[in-house]
Amino acid sequence: MPARSRVSRGLPTKTVEDIRCFNSDYVQAPISIMTRQTADNIILESGSYFLYPMVPLLPIGHPRWDLCEFSCRTSTANYRGYTAKWAIAGGRLYLHEFWGVAREDLDEDDCSEQPERHIGMLDVHEVDTPVPATWFSGDLYCPSGEAPGTKWDWFIPAEFLLFRIARGRVVAHTTVPNTGEDVDENFDAATALLDRFIEGGGALAPQAAPGPLEGLAEALHDPIGTVASRHLAGLLWHAGAADLGTLIAALTSVQDPDVLRWIGYALNRIGPDAAAAIPDLMRVLAETDDAEVARSMAFAIAGIGPAAASVFPSMIPLVLARCGGQADRQLELFVDNLEPAGPQMIDVLISGLPAAEGAKLAYDIAFALGRMGLAAVLPLYAALAAATDDRQRSAYASALGKIGPDAGMALDLLLDRLRQAADDDARATMIDAVTEIGLRSPSDLDALRTVFRASGNERVLRAAAAAAATLGTGALNFLIEEFESGSPACRIPIAKVLGELGAEAGAAVGTLARVAAGSADREELDTLVQALAKMDAPADVLFTARVTALKHAPNSSWVSDGLIGMQKALDAGLRLPEHQVRDLVAALVKHWDTRVKRQIARMLGSIGKTAAEPLLSALDHVQDQDARTVIFHALGLVGEPAQAAIDDIVIALSKADNDRLRLQLVDDLVRMGQPDEKHMSTLVDVLVRSSFRPVWWRLGSVLAGFGAPAVVTIIQVLEHASDDGLVAAMENALLEVAASDAASRAALLAAVRHVTRTRTKSAIQAALNHPGR
Repeated sequence: MPARSRVSRGLPTKTVEDIRCFNSDYVQAPISIMTRQTADNIILESGSYFLYPMVPLLPIGHPRWDLCEFSCRTSTANYRGYTAKWAIAGGRLYLHEFWGVAREDLDEDDCSEQPERHIGMLDVHEVDTPVPATWFSGDLYCPSGEAPGTKWDWFIPAEFLLFRIARGRVVAHTTVPNTGEDVDENFDAATALLDRFIEGGGALAPQAAPGPLEGLAEALHDPIGTVASRHLAGLLWHAGAADLGTLIAALTSVQDPDVLRWIGYALNRIGPDAAAAIPDLMRVLAETDDAEVARSMAFAIAGIGPAAASVFPSMIPLVLARCGGQADRQLELFVDNLEPAGPQMIDVLISGLPAAEGAKLAYDIAFALGRMGLAAVLPLYAALAAATDDRQRSAYASALGKIGPDAGMALDLLLDRLRQAADDDARATMIDAVTEIGLRSPSDLDALRTVFRASGNERVLRAAAAAAATLGTGALNFLIEEFESGSPACRIPIAKVLGELGAEAGAAVGTLARVAAGSADREELDTLVQALAKMDAPADVLFTARVTALKHAPNSSWVSDGLIGMQKALDAGLRLPEHQVRDLVAALVKHWDTRVKRQIARMLGSIGKTAAEPLLSALDHVQDQDARTVIFHALGLVGEPAQAAIDDIVIALSKADNDRLRLQLVDDLVRMGQPDEKHMSTLVDVLVRSSFRPVWWRLGSVLAGFGAPAVVTIIQVLEHASDDGLVAAMENALLEVAASDAASRAALLAAVRHVTRTRTKSAIQAALNHPGR
């Protein structure tokens, strides 16, 4: 059934990694996809179909992948950023065409306003004609028809067309019914069904290898123009093993860098059969100063694989000198193609480590050797023993580390070389290897002691602490000793390791607490406080350290959980010495974060009476209104012991210019206690200027607290009130004042004769009729 062009939708969640399962040379971080993704199309003799899974546009490691940085923001139905059309003709798979969109700046978080750049065959493959997908081997399927009783937008096909592809050639194909009524993109039985089909004799007869391409030799020597160039590029996409002699000869005769690139790409696709080209490929690599030509030569050699092993160590410096990190993919491909040859490649890979030092390739080689396991240990041991400088030693150490515990026989040699190392990068690499292999006993820690005493490099010290931690509590005494004798640079990573040991590192609590008490270093305090918390330090010890951190590291990462822990300690009954209370008050005044200030205020409120005097003293000296507001809040939480601040808070209320601030100050005032009668007129003025019901109700209650002297004032406000909310608040105030005492009720009786509004009279009568307390 021909593929539909309608927008796909409504399918289960998938990820970009699923969509690009074969597109291994261009994979972005997985993105959660809720929208059905647009499939590629394939042209068969019977029509056009959707194609699953997605076939990569180029061979793995091909230099032209650099041009395929597609935007994933063009459509929610196309997170790949491109779609492709394929074809099967004459038993071969072809990339017919593709369309993609790139952004000019993919590093921008929001690139929606960046101009679009369209990418197609001419940009990447440098041709406008189909190219054989000889790089692809795998199983493909195409949904066909609609299952009975389903609709088109359910995407449940009647059957699946299955294809097995080997290096771009169809080796088997069959059609199977969709008996499970699978949604097209969720079908996962293609490989099992094709295996069964081939086992039953369904494989196609092998095709004869194609002969030499007609006209290739002439095209390689013709003058290059736009048309001729495109024609030659197209021919070279079709070149195969039969054209090897022509291609090798052209490496000597051709000078054009584009043609040299295309030849390199072709030789890669030919693979191991192109081994005869190695001397000429190395010669071009050595002579060229064109980075793209050098990458194509490296790509070609990598594609030849183990047959090119002898040139691996000599090729590396040539490629790195001309391309730097641009050739990382090509060099990685070489390693990947050598590795399957197994242990016979161990010496080859080891010989490449010194030349690759400092480049990504060194990690690729180390990981490859690590996967070879025990077989690589003895050769690496010998190489490490013979190495004459830190650079070489670190390269071999890295590979031993990737092997892990199986490389235990090399541990003593590694520790010895670590003691001798003078370069911090080498030290860090060796320590990482020691960590991955694993220390055996505390006696192995002597080499790490040498590092702690000799290096001030953060990465090295962090690695050394992590290595010691692999012994667990067996390294506790060593870590405490190095912590006590070391600089802050040493103490920070050690404290982190001690924290990770948790309560088992309890013996170090006193040492860490003493250092914290005398420290003013932000990072050190942050680390110490968090370590003490993880070590379950006693509440008073931890609180003391956190108070010190509030002074010197108030904005560090410990704060969020630390302040909550401090409050919990106070709630559990922890009592503080006076100097710590004063330190909390100082932190309250100095900290810039309102959220933190309010948390400190809550702590001071929990402390209670003891906090009143330091807070009142701070209030006398602080002029900043925001700081004074938080101090008022803390005093309000302290409550009645803070009554000496009532005059100040009433003044602050009179100056408040917004109802949010008024409400907070009124609440704090209420907690402190009833103000003096002299403040009544000020509070009435605040009430009248407010437009916020909670302020009216709270101040109404405060006025009611004055008793009989407030009756006339409350009634006057009620008489002039036009807002129903204010009326209700004053009516409530009258109820409260009437219930207070006999004098207040008498004042209400006297006042009722003088009011003019019926509403006011009704409110007074209701208050008088309300039962007293």
